[in-house]
Amino acid sequence: MKKAISAILTLMLLVSLAVPVLAADPDFVIENGVLQSYKGAGGDIVIPAGVTEIASYAFSGNAKITGVTIPEGVTKFGDYCFEGCQNLVRVTIPKGMTDLGYMAFYNTPWLAGLGEFPVVNGTLIGYNGAGGAVAIPQGIKAIGGGVLSYNDAITSVVIPEGVTSIGYGAFAGCVNLTNVSVPNSVTEISTRTFADTPWVKTLGEFAILGGVLLKYNGSERIVTVPSGVKAIDAPAFQDTNVTTVTIPEGVTEIRGNLALCGAFVHSRLVAIALPRSLTHIGMFAFGDYAVPNSMDVYYAGTQAEWEQLRAQVESKDSFSNRKLFLGSVHYSSAMPAPETVGGFSDVYRTDYFAAAVLWAVSHAPQITNGVGGGQFGANATVDRAQAVTFLWRAAGCPAPKNTASSFSDVTDPGAWYYSAVLWASEQGITNGVGSGIFGLDGTLAYEQMLTFMTRAAGEDASGADWSAKALAWAAANGLTKGLSFSAAGDCPRCDVVYCLWKQMS
Repeated sequence: MKKAISAILTLMLLVSLAVPVLAADPDFVIENGVLQSYKGAGGDIVIPAGVTEIASYAFSGNAKITGVTIPEGVTKFGDYCFEGCQNLVRVTIPKGMTDLGYMAFYNTPWLAGLGEFPVVNGTLIGYNGAGGAVAIPQGIKAIGGGVLSYNDAITSVVIPEGVTSIGYGAFAGCVNLTNVSVPNSVTEISTRTFADTPWVKTLGEFAILGGVLLKYNGSERIVTVPSGVKAIDAPAFQDTNVTTVTIPEGVTEIRGNLALCGAFVHSRLVAIALPRSLTHIGMFAFGDYAVPNSMDVYYAGTQAEWEQLRAQVESKDSFSNRKLFLGSVHYSSAMPAPETVGGFSDVYRTDYFAAAVLWAVSHAPQITNGVGGGQFGANATVDRAQAVTFLWRAAGCPAPKNTASSFSDVTDPGAWYYSAVLWASEQGITNGVGSGIFGLDGTLAYEQMLTFMTRAAGEDASGADWSAKALAWAAANGLTKGLSFSAAGDCPRCDVVYCLWKQMS
């Protein structure tokens, strides 16, 4: 018996000498195979066997770790899982592991030491170059998430043949990226891959790459997505004036994510036609769950199919797409023909400014009756002469106290804008552009139009911060609620009457 026990102890000792000593299990917080965090003393550590995934941020910012060995069986890195480990100089990753996470080793000395193009198992996981014209080397199969993102120095990129996938946000925010060469071998383009790059704006009205609608660059408010598209990317209709969208059969995915970066965030969408082929809707694809419901949904499938889609989405995300699922759903229905209002072919019932246009047309005196040819000219820019005339008419066409103009470019008393310009000058709404010139044809920016309205209301919009004062007053009084605009951007006719309507109706 003693001999048997001795033999067993000897065998155990030999086995213990034959394998590396793993870090104590209490150092690692592991749940269902996912390594959630590390509590050990650092140094050169070995991830325990049985771990299949390393969670996002699991080791983020840990200055104690100098090396890490990832065992076979780990198949996935979470986002930023080793990010900011400032003393991490050695990493061993199993061959064949390809799901390397979003910027998993960002800002580590190990990554910095892998040369200009750090590659692991055929995947580009970072970029240590100087930017400019970037030519990604041959032999790479995948470009990892975020690896070249927000790099202001990059102006062009050549992706070699053989690359099959480009990860989440790989080139997002590269504000000087104007030219990209993408090979036919690329079959998978992840979410926000080229978001917020000028290159996307060069791809036409519908920026489509590899079956993914990256961005809608047009100005139409009623849009039909072209056939052949398989996925609607997260930035596709963000910050647009689109009100009605028809999505064709074949589209399986409408993308979104936790960062409120969904396909229709900050859009004016009030009606959408969805295909039966749709199987996935990303988080916040249709905006913040707190946005009041105001949408018609025309679904090509049956009510049973819709409920199945809804259950699948809400099992992962209970709130963020409420605007879609609490909409008025029309089953087995296509999008109806758009209904115009006011006798204008370019003003639709679904337009946010439709009521404002009707108010402007029916106002006594009439503020505007369009640009002719049955069009209101919703997207047409507004010049200074038109702007003060709109204001003057909205105020009831008050007669100016003086009949003589002080502006060298306002000389014809019979001109349609003459009395309006004199009245606006007397009211302190505008004193022209300097040197005795009113600047009749000058295009009006949002900040200028809102300044006119602020002063017309008797409020202060003067001094070096005149724009900020006007924007603050307009926001406080609800004039700009629901608008998406740049203060220095050209203000179209639709938004001029919309703000006037909010102010004076």
